[in-house]
Amino acid sequence: MAVQILNRAQAFASGSDLWVVPDGDENPLLKRMDWYLNFQMSRARRHISHDISPQLKTIINDNTMPNFLPELPEKTALMIASENHFPVKTIVEIPRANKVEAWVEKVHEIWLKLDRPALRVFLPNKITPAEYQDFWPGGKADPISLVPA
Repeated sequence: MAVQILNRAQAFASGSDLWVVPDGDENPLLKRMDWYLNFQMSRARRHISHDISPQLKTIINDNTMPNFLPELPEKTALMIASENHFPVKTIVEIPRANKVEAWVEKVHEIWLKLDRPALRVFLPNKITPAEYQDFWPGGKADPISLVPA
């Protein structure tokens, strides 16, 4: 993997189409990033979806209609369009995992689904660039920039 390690001064520079960040306060740069994104990340963490009314549930069940409100897993990635705020098209916030390997694999999975854009990963506090590279399942030629916490 062609890896470039960036410092804090270079973290918000252009050069990537996708930034991946951990959720919560896992990286000191996230508070600054959330400010520029108009607090979209922190609002999304507190968002509670409303349940449909009992009357509507009855109508759906009585008429054997499909459920049009899919259940999302509690911890799911958040994608934010960020072209107006940062020099990047998309920022994806990925919930923390119990193991380093699981978080890195989730980053890789989302990166593949988005058709391998130029990637910058803002690492959580407990993951070093070396650990990230050890667990990255992608190819050696994948251009990635890493920003340590």
